[in-house]
Amino acid sequence: CYPELADLLKSGLYKWEGDAYDFDKEGPYIELVTSPNNPDGSIRGPVVNRGDGK
Repeated sequence: CYPELADLLKSGLYKWEGDAYDFDKEGPYIELVTSPNNPDGSIRGPVVNRGDGK
């Protein structure tokens, strides 16, 4: 769903790059932090450019 939403906007300024855990590029970025189905109640946070990110 999220790649389609990003593509819907058709901006040349950004594009969908996939899983944030695999993102390894320099420069500005927008990270979507979502938890539409969160049965365990844990808080989700950003993972890009963090020391403990993969």
